[in-house]
Amino acid sequence: MLTLRFSLKPFFIRLFLLAIFSDAALAASFEYLYLEASEGNSSGGHSAIQFGDEIYHYQHHDSGLIRLLRQDKQEFHFLYRFLQNRRIHLSRIEVSEETFNRLREYFKWQFLAQDQQFKQLNDLHKERLLLRRLLYKPGTDTDFSAVLRLNGVGLFYAEHDLDSQKDEHLKNIKAGFQSSPLIGLLRKKIEAQYGQDYLSKRREQITAHIKVLTPSHWPAVSSVLSADNFPPVINSFADSYTDYLTGLAAIKVLVEEQSLQSDAFFVTRESVTPEEKKVLATLRDQLALSLLKSVNSGRPDWGYAVLVNLARYIAVEQSLQSGRWVFIDDFAVDSEWISTDQFVEQAEPIQTQINDAQDDFKQTRKAIITIGGLTESNYSQLEMSANRYFEWLNGKQQKAVRYQGKKRYRLKVLACRIGGCLSCRRTN
Repeated sequence: MLTLRFSLKPFFIRLFLLAIFSDAALAASFEYLYLEASEGNSSGGHSAIQFGDEIYHYQHHDSGLIRLLRQDKQEFHFLYRFLQNRRIHLSRIEVSEETFNRLREYFKWQFLAQDQQFKQLNDLHKERLLLRRLLYKPGTDTDFSAVLRLNGVGLFYAEHDLDSQKDEHLKNIKAGFQSSPLIGLLRKKIEAQYGQDYLSKRREQITAHIKVLTPSHWPAVSSVLSADNFPPVINSFADSYTDYLTGLAAIKVLVEEQSLQSDAFFVTRESVTPEEKKVLATLRDQLALSLLKSVNSGRPDWGYAVLVNLARYIAVEQSLQSGRWVFIDDFAVDSEWISTDQFVEQAEPIQTQINDAQDDFKQTRKAIITIGGLTESNYSQLEMSANRYFEWLNGKQQKAVRYQGKKRYRLKVLACRIGGCLSCRRTN
């Protein structure tokens, strides 16, 4: 059994000793934040510690566990100061550069280690649900549908098309949507590279792997974190199973030339300039080459990479054809929402958010021209920036809006397990 245990006492002793007895000159500072109590769920005070633009704070979860969180400074202040209407008191603590770096690294390490422990806990939960499903085949299992999700598949299929098929190896996914000529073009490139029967052979291989897949071995690990005891990475049975199914779904999309779901992308009113068209055309060709590599990759999450690659290829091509920017919707299915009432009540700070998002989108667009081209990495930054800006604009039309903080590292094409990337977003 995996137990999670966190002791705050040793850390605060270290914090006191480092801050008081450091012999080095005071050359840096961090901030201690105290948040006054509010009503409802915020009836108690709250505290946090800030290093530059990163804020760490502990939060109680419904599971009964206390978890360390890391948030962007802007996101944290907007959430607590404006949406929760809580006063924040800040105390600046001057320390040496060495002390500052040691404290920041300690919190970073603690956060990453704890995040890995919670991933293990979640994986064990998924493992139990999957095994129960495979053993007993219940007619209705809402927990199974809610927990085991196929990353990226929701870009091309609606949830009701997959829910009843997850444990049947995706054999009968409905194809009742308009086909995509672009997907057909990419499929022909794959067949030209690897052979006409490549996709059908790979599908047979995956199906065979699923039939012999066995539960994972979970080694006993110490529950107490230390510098020499970072939680191990375990390729769980549930992860392997969902990776295989996602690969089958990616092949299904290619074979059936499946089009994007209507809510998987949005069209802006922003025109693509001639200079931007040039870099977009180059990126489109890069995405096609990346797809050829991804579809033949040996990495476990290759299916997810193919789905995201296909979706972005379509968005880029639509941008070129329509002359207006088109982007994939990158918000998570469980994103936080700001109601229309909150939007009106917090008009001034929200307008600041809109202005910042607009500036960020403009600057990111300029950057792709000045740096001489688009890569998948900096396109993901543009994609995230556009999602944030145009979602805020929805509030101007008296609509509830989804909220996410500004974190440039959150969207990377092949990087799963990074908070806010697409592997944590479009899911079914």
